[in-house]
Amino acid sequence: MEKQAIGRYEKEKICISALNPLEDIMCWVEGLTSSKYVKDMLVSNHSLEGPMTVLERSKIVARLVEIACKFLEQAANGPKEVSFLPIYYAILNLSKAYIAVGPYGLELNENRLHGASYEANRDIGKLVDDFITLHPKGTIPLFYRTLTGENMFHSRSKPITLRMRDIYPYIYNISLEYEMATGISSRLIHFDIHVEFKGEEQRIVAKYIDTEKDDFDKVKIGTLQGFRGLRRDHDGANRLVSEWYDKGDTESLKACLRPAMLYGSIIGATKFEFQMVPWSRGKLLLPEELPLICAFFHMSSVVRYNPDGLEKLMDSKYWPMLLALRTHGLYTFLLLFWSFVTQCRTYILPI
Repeated sequence: MEKQAIGRYEKEKICISALNPLEDIMCWVEGLTSSKYVKDMLVSNHSLEGPMTVLERSKIVARLVEIACKFLEQAANGPKEVSFLPIYYAILNLSKAYIAVGPYGLELNENRLHGASYEANRDIGKLVDDFITLHPKGTIPLFYRTLTGENMFHSRSKPITLRMRDIYPYIYNISLEYEMATGISSRLIHFDIHVEFKGEEQRIVAKYIDTEKDDFDKVKIGTLQGFRGLRRDHDGANRLVSEWYDKGDTESLKACLRPAMLYGSIIGATKFEFQMVPWSRGKLLLPEELPLICAFFHMSSVVRYNPDGLEKLMDSKYWPMLLALRTHGLYTFLLLFWSFVTQCRTYILPI
């Protein structure tokens, strides 16, 4: 039966490099300090919504990327212990660039502050028990809306408390370090997601990868944030399926997935690619960028306001994980930003 792989973006690209992938992606992102280059990127890859012109957006993005790159230079040349602060500000500026390109760009001026807060007077015990608070107004909630198309707060205005135990299990590149520190596995489930064709019909199929069927049978499908309207295959195969739709009914087919909740990963240039889907009972959707910006906001706040808490973390089992976040988390966010600008899921693999 004919099938076609599906992911967050319709296009994907695998790049082979003999250099450090983090240095590669930083060079690519630095190229976006040219507003003319950004303009070409936006015209080629985006169907822009709203009254802002392409030129206006490209100038805003170029300025934001330039500031982000200066923060990254500061992070690279300073002590590791405090590098979370400039890295967060780099990520914050790149998040504003997402917003400037998206349909809510005109709202950026009214939402330039973080949209999150941290109680600096509290003693840090376990990292996973510490928390941040998200607010209705600011960059992070508007960034969330840009990624998901949904309002983080819906009709309510009460702040959201978000504990670190609800953040770190969704940062894939440090999932091993998180499990070493906590004994808790990642909350991302692997799938081979594709469109399956039969005659003049098509449907979404999501096959479980590296998961025991007996274990997965206990998972409620509604807690898998990447899917909408999928059900277990009653034929006994280890997979989820949508209804069959006419080949021309792409709208119904796309409605079965939340693209921003598909985390991409790949094993080698010629090997298998799979998608990861966040598994959460919470109401907050978890696009891949959100756990990263929240984790860096938290650590930047500890660095700024809580030197005793930073010292405790440096002398704890969480420190190797946090050092991994400093590099792997930054690399992932930069690659996600590049993929967004190009509308092409990009992977950089070593030779």
